[in-house]
Amino acid sequence: MATASVDHLAVPPSRKQSKHDSNSAPSTPLPATPGTARSFSSFMSTATTAKRGRGYKPDQDLDSDIDECRYALQLFLESRMLESEMLLKNGDPKLERLYIATGYGLIQSVKAFMSYEDKDLGAALEMMKTGSNIASKHRKQLSLASRVTGLVIGTNPVPFYKSLSPVQRHAELVYAECLAQKAILGIVYSGDWLAFIKEAINMRTCIGMYKSMLQYLEAIDAEAVEQGNGPIDTSVDAHFRSGVYLGMGVTHLILSLLPGRIIPILELFGYKGDRKTALDLLGRVGGWQKGQLEPDVSREQEGLRRSLCDMVLLIFHLVFSGITYNGIDIDFAEQILEWNAKRYPSGVFFLFGQGRLALFRADPERAIEHYTAGMEVVQEQFKSLQGISLWELAFAHLAMWKVPEGIQYWRRLKLEAGWSKAIYTYGLAVSLYESGNPEQREEANKMMEEVPGLLQKIAGKSIPLEVRLLFITRTFIHLSVEIRLSKGAQVQVSRESSTFTRARVGLCLDCTGTVAAERLDGQDAPAHQQCYWRLTVARG
Repeated sequence: MATASVDHLAVPPSRKQSKHDSNSAPSTPLPATPGTARSFSSFMSTATTAKRGRGYKPDQDLDSDIDECRYALQLFLESRMLESEMLLKNGDPKLERLYIATGYGLIQSVKAFMSYEDKDLGAALEMMKTGSNIASKHRKQLSLASRVTGLVIGTNPVPFYKSLSPVQRHAELVYAECLAQKAILGIVYSGDWLAFIKEAINMRTCIGMYKSMLQYLEAIDAEAVEQGNGPIDTSVDAHFRSGVYLGMGVTHLILSLLPGRIIPILELFGYKGDRKTALDLLGRVGGWQKGQLEPDVSREQEGLRRSLCDMVLLIFHLVFSGITYNGIDIDFAEQILEWNAKRYPSGVFFLFGQGRLALFRADPERAIEHYTAGMEVVQEQFKSLQGISLWELAFAHLAMWKVPEGIQYWRRLKLEAGWSKAIYTYGLAVSLYESGNPEQREEANKMMEEVPGLLQKIAGKSIPLEVRLLFITRTFIHLSVEIRLSKGAQVQVSRESSTFTRARVGLCLDCTGTVAAERLDGQDAPAHQQCYWRLTVARG
């Protein structure tokens, strides 16, 4: 992974830290553990007192606003989402502060993606538009001629970024982040091709900004090395670096995961994803080295977006491993997960990660413990986060062939979760059918008939997994009709039924990222996946 040194995101101790120097480390030390009511109330009191009696001054308030946003992120990752939301909402009632307003918008985006309800998606989209407008006000104002000239001749971005103040530099970063979030929310919220094209243009702008900022960092770091002040230019703060590495890392990662038939088209427009570069950038923020228990970057030295980079790495290694093997390293993921789990022992996202890791280790019982703990720490206002646990708990029970126990989780998903009613209904139907109860099998038949009417579209296109389930569901319905019309063939029907159901359960498990050996084009599946597969399909 990353080969950066200990100081690659740190501020040297010898450097004097001015109160108004946004390039320095946070001026106010953060509480070691954001787990006490006293620390939260005292932070709220301090933040309110500091802002009272004077207007907003971007240059002076950048450091304190980043500190406040950093503390809010700690609260959020410690499963204290409500306090985090309250801190940011009360911290900027006028919606004018660069980081506070956009931090609050990020929380609204998380809520929207978890609930998948139109009202939440719409509210989050409006908040990101507000954040984008706030960031625009903090950006360096250029004349129309300058912007057009830059677009036409492709001006070198390094001199431009060198001319920016710390606030203006962070405004460029925050503006790019808002564009990316707004684009994703817009595509999901509208669900048509027109919105997709519109937001794709915004994404193009966003990616261009990230590339320019990374080019700027690489240029000034090279200059620092030449002057003997390397390995990086310490005049740029860790918070800005972590944001650029996060944005560019995610961009490379997503592009590298796209289907092969799409990549040549994107390359015509200059977009190419490099997975090795992506993992290096994301790992660099935390100073992660493979096989090293402690990262090179400490909590005191880290940038604002360090935990987000760690979460992206965990998602890639533990979730995307179902669609790719290139770059996947479960042991490295465990290393990152253990460190963050110690830091956030009640953090719902890392409890989910521990459950996912347990499934990879073919230990569904331990996975159930982690997912159950994750459900218990989620606050009522963020109950939609429980959907992740319910989904994984359903599959964990299926892996142990505890089908009746898993039915309750499928029922809750169908009733409460909003991501894909078609998939949840299908999962419930499969479990009911395999239970062997005649009444539940009849209910399963009715559930299967509901699936075709529950499909949804994103950017005008159907979700591939839902399309796959639609084909299987129609086959099931057709087979059921034939069975009802047939007479005197009960034994053969029973046999076909059992084989059919096992195949369906196998597909159902495939949704969790478990890949069957026959899908590997002659290659042997990793041992943990073979074990997980045998726990399920071979039982029939």
